[in-house]
Amino acid sequence: MGWIFGGLAPSHLFLIVGSFVLPSLFPANQKRQLRIAVAVVVLTFFAFLGIQKLHAPIILVTRPDVLVAMESAVSIGALALALLAGKAVRDTTRRAEEMAIFQKGRADRLLLNILPPSVAARLMDDPSTIADGFQEVSVLFADLVDFTPLSEVLSPHELVQLMDRIFTQFDALVEVYGLEKIKTIGDAYMLAGGIPSPDSMHARKVASVALDMQETIASQTTPGGVPLQIRIGIASGPVVAGVIGKKKFLYDLWGDTVNTASRLESTCPPGRIQISEQLHAHLEGEFILEERGMTEIKGKGMLRTWFVNGKVSE
Repeated sequence: MGWIFGGLAPSHLFLIVGSFVLPSLFPANQKRQLRIAVAVVVLTFFAFLGIQKLHAPIILVTRPDVLVAMESAVSIGALALALLAGKAVRDTTRRAEEMAIFQKGRADRLLLNILPPSVAARLMDDPSTIADGFQEVSVLFADLVDFTPLSEVLSPHELVQLMDRIFTQFDALVEVYGLEKIKTIGDAYMLAGGIPSPDSMHARKVASVALDMQETIASQTTPGGVPLQIRIGIASGPVVAGVIGKKKFLYDLWGDTVNTASRLESTCPPGRIQISEQLHAHLEGEFILEERGMTEIKGKGMLRTWFVNGKVSE
């Protein structure tokens, strides 16, 4: 319109409209590019006004210098805007891709922190239900003695700090023996051997880590200097393992073996490790075992149980 109708044409007004569009083309983190684009629009706008004031309004512009000047102003402004907008779109796309990769990596790391690596890999490949059956697994429950009265005399900070220190050391032991931490429930700690990959040494490893957990607790005291004790129950047998939850994943175990291990822990005297008869068969000859005799186990009746007092080699 500018070179057809000269100064009468409101062609420069498209730049005012464009100035309102510019902020939507540039993300909040591209303020520098936005300022450049605004500067180009403003300069082009005033260049257009200057050309129109220098030349009187005419019906048809034919002078080559006027045509070239107006065409150049509009073309350069439009080209600059197009280039800046294209760069903004490319930068936005690149940043979105980088953020998507970062978020995926972060989600993968979180899964690896709460699930066994092989289970996390399966879940990432196929988010459907994961459930497996294992015929030979050793399950351990450990529980701090007199935790409830202890929690009443310690401040929240002291209590959490104490539990974090103890469970962090338990986590390190679990990793050393190649076992699997299942979960913590209050002051209770649950682990298992032989999952998610079968392991013929599961019973020996779990019994060994139980002895090390006893040593760990023996070296711990409360902020007031009171020594700590732990009771441990271990059972061997079949379990079902699987992942539950959609937002907060949990790799958990179910079955009679889990219930038996929990009951062995709750009926165990302070400072001892109580095991089932089936686990006794796995450990005999390699560990110092003390028969306790028939013990009443809730939901199971009278069961023959043993205490683990150490390793034969020691």
